[in-house]
Formats: sequence, C-alpha cells, structure tokens
Amino acid sequence: MALIGDMITPMPQPEERRQVVDTAKAIAFHTRELLVTLIVLFVAGVIALTVRDALATKRKSSPPLPLALESLLDNGVSLRTAEGIDSQGRQINFEFLIWPRDVRWAGDDNPALTTRTRTLQPASDPASLFGSDVIKKLSAARTLFALASVSDVAGKSTGEKIAARRAEIAGQWLARIAPKNTTPIYELNLGRYHKPCGRCDSKQTTWRDAFVLVIERRKEFGAITGEALRNALSRRRNLPSPTRFSTFAAVRHRSVETSQR
Repeated sequence: MALIGDMITPMPQPEERRQVVDTAKAIAFHTRELLVTLIVLFVAGVIALTVRDALATKRKSSPPLPLALESLLDNGVSLRTAEGIDSQGRQINFEFLIWPRDVRWAGDDNPALTTRTRTLQPASDPASLFGSDVIKKLSAARTLFALASVSDVAGKSTGEKIAARRAEIAGQWLARIAPKNTTPIYELNLGRYHKPCGRCDSKQTTWRDAFVLVIERRKEFGAITGEALRNALSRRRNLPSPTRFSTFAAVRHRSVETSQR
C-alpha cells in the first residue's frame, strides 16, 4: 500500500521556478519579435505591390509621346516641327532641319561635311548645302541654332570639344546666309551622342554625326528659349532627348544690334 507522501508531487525549488519563469519570458519575447517581423514584412509586401501596380497603371495609361510632324525640303533635308515650353509654361515653336544621312560630319580638329563622294564647301559654295527651301526658312527665323554632336568617340571631354568646333563652323556658315541685323545665331554643343535613339532615325536621316539646324519660329512673350528647346526635344518620339547627349551648352555666335522681329 503506497504511502500518502509518495503520492504527492514535490514542489519545485525556488531556482527551478525562476528557470521556468525565465524560459516563459524568453519564449514570449521571441514570439513578439517574430510577430512584429511578420507584420513588417507583410506591410512592406503590400506597399511594394501597391507601388508596382501604380507604376504599371501609369505606364498603361500614359499615352506614347507624339511624333514631330515631318516633311521634306529640297536637297533631301528633313523638316520636323515641335513646340516646347519653359518652366513657366510659355511656349516656343521650333523647326528642326536634319540633313540626309549621307551628309555627315567628319574629322576632329578640322571638321568638314562630307558625302560619299566629296567634301562640301558651304563657305564658298552655299548652294552645295543650302537649297532654296532651306534659305527661305533661315531667312524667316527669329533665332537660329547650329546644333552639333559627335558619335563613336571615346571620352566625354573629347566629344564635347569636337562638337563645339563643329557648331562653331556651322555658325560661320549660317552667318553668311541669315539676315545680319535681325537673326541672332547660337552654337548648340550637345557633346557626345552616347545613347543613340533608333526611333529618331529614318530611311533618309540619322542623328549620328548629323548636320542639324534649329529654327525658332513663334515665341510666347518672355519664354526662355533654352528651357523650351530642351522640352521640345524631350516631348517627341522622333527627336532625341537631351539625356542622350553628354551636354547641352549654347554659345552666342552672333548678336543682333537692332530690335528683333
């Protein structure tokens, strides 16, 4: 027959009770940490999915950039028109004259315009580069820009140096044709064309080492030309964004002493 004392479970000693309590506290602490971590991960996942869906919706809802309207002038010159706005929303209309792809810049220290068969001499023979349609456009311009860049060259500074020289020479050619007292001329150095835009080219034209002139036509009062021109290039699918070039630096080639039109 068992004794009553043998049937009673002995009470834990104080040290054992403390160990049990500490273990319970540790389990509770780690459980809370795990729950907090799971909640944070859940919230982060929800936020990530929300952002992803928002970006996807924006891409679907944002219409593609429009094309700059295009027409052809004599000598195969492509005319693309686009408007741009400055930071205050004031608008300027631009015309981009892009020469055919077989007319390209060549050379570094002494740039020249070449075709597959010859080197052009616009300084002595303007008609070799500027046809009658182009001259009419240039004569009606408010402001002219000789735009220049360079492709297939190593180094940002080298590219910008070559492009600056090309823009300077193009400015000299323009100065011989554009009305002297009414049309200011700027040299626009875009530097190295390091991110070519395939959709900006066509069968007739390419922006790689291209000869390009920009005409400022209608201008809202007070509009900042540089800002509007950058904007115009950024807002058309068949014009290369300024981010594709290493710089965007305009230098005045010729001032106008009398009042502008």
